[in-house]
Amino acid sequence: MWLLPKGFTCEGYERLFQYKEIWRGYRNTILYTVGGTAINLIVTLPCAYALSRKDFVGRSVLSMLFMFTMFFSGGLIPTYLVVMNLGLRDTPFVLLVLGATSAYNIFVSRTFFATTIPEELQEAARIDGCTNWKLFIRIVMPLSAPIVAVMALFFGVGHWNSYFNAMIYLKDRALYPLQLILREILIQSNVAAEMAMVDIDVAETLAAKARISGLIKYTSIIVSTAPMLVLYDVRADPGEPNRRPRRRHALLPLLRHARHRHAVRPPRVHHSQATTSCWSAMAPRPSLALIFRWRLSSLS
Repeated sequence: MWLLPKGFTCEGYERLFQYKEIWRGYRNTILYTVGGTAINLIVTLPCAYALSRKDFVGRSVLSMLFMFTMFFSGGLIPTYLVVMNLGLRDTPFVLLVLGATSAYNIFVSRTFFATTIPEELQEAARIDGCTNWKLFIRIVMPLSAPIVAVMALFFGVGHWNSYFNAMIYLKDRALYPLQLILREILIQSNVAAEMAMVDIDVAETLAAKARISGLIKYTSIIVSTAPMLVLYDVRADPGEPNRRPRRRHALLPLLRHARHRHAVRPPRVHHSQATTSCWSAMAPRPSLALIFRWRLSSLS
């Protein structure tokens, strides 16, 4: 059958893992991804929360400035000159600091904070004496786990797949990320394949090299995407173990029906009792801010 492979081989993985720069690239990419994602979250989330506050003066002006950067940018040459003047060229910090935030992610986070965090909760925290930073760290962040996970995933995948900034600003091969090393391998494999088609005298030797290059190319794709595939495989409830659902007993509906039949009916309510219960239902209830304040005091 043509759908099945003709032969199974692990030669591509053996040759790829013998390449020492692959492991070095893995180490550098993991450091760039973890450190860059942490910097991105530290810069993006406080900025988005500040823009979501209605009492923040000038938030519309700042939002327009951030939106302006989504359509117009300084370009590659001014960015390169800034990196040169700051002394970040050919250092690992250039991949961590450059692109510390994204205007699109700021607006996404701002929308989450504005629509999810209630204002009554913030008012109750301010009544209890919370400062803005304490409110953000102690109350807002624990309630914002979904947007933190989404932003970490967005920034992490971007750092993992990035190679252009490293190609422009890095010269030391010891600092190359994994994607830049895989790019060189792909280019070398394409050149070897073209040479195999041009040179007729050594066609067999170059054809074998082209086959090995093809194996390394496809193997490198699997090796580079495997960590991201593992990162996407997140269960809905990580704390709950994988258990088979319990089978419902066949007599359970009958037991419920019998309990419903023999249940004690509620006694009849007298007119005066009904009037009293109506007046008690119309009694004023505490506001939502007071409820949140009581909840915070009980937690503390």
